[in-house]
Amino acid sequence: MRLIKAFGLAAIAATAAMAFVGASPAMATGSTALCNTNTNPCTSPYELLHMQLTAGHVGKLHGTNPTINILCLEVLAEGHVLALGNPQEIHLLELNFGGCGTNSGHSNCNIEALEIPVLIDVLNEGSGLGSATGQNGVTLVDCEVPFIGHVVCEYTGEGLGFDVKSAGGENGHGMLNSAGTELENIGGPGFLCSDTSEIEEGLLEPLTDVYLSS
Repeated sequence: MRLIKAFGLAAIAATAAMAFVGASPAMATGSTALCNTNTNPCTSPYELLHMQLTAGHVGKLHGTNPTINILCLEVLAEGHVLALGNPQEIHLLELNFGGCGTNSGHSNCNIEALEIPVLIDVLNEGSGLGSATGQNGVTLVDCEVPFIGHVVCEYTGEGLGFDVKSAGGENGHGMLNSAGTELENIGGPGFLCSDTSEIEEGLLEPLTDVYLSS
């Protein structure tokens, strides 16, 4: 399955990320395991998960009032996959963003994960589909935008939801999709934060095949 979404800002990874549009625990089919092989039950559990933007995709954050569109050319997330569970948890160790900006040079914004570790719960819904939900995390967005000014916002990763898909076919190594995820501004030091912000594009995939199993 592709674990994506991380532009998931705890995803903004976190992440990112993560849309980590979650299913309720009642939809899960028993315990969840991220697996190296397409076996059920899992015979080769994943231990260290490394995700990056899917080739040909960018991370895109859209804000309104003021209207800004921030593109990131790089999103990298790495985390330890914890023991089998329902849900299974991923403990993020790193969530990095690069080449971010509102300009053509992608150079006028800094996005930084202020709170790490980030815990992400993953639920197996069956048939190679799942959901992931951020449990904590804070991401800083700091931009100097022409004609608008200095925009500084902080977003929480708690409650962010993402779609998850197993490796195979158009899903590549697996997929985590954060598109459509709305971000909650928790204040921050800035006065020009958008009233609403949404991840319009954020597709992450692991470096090697990942399957949703149990």
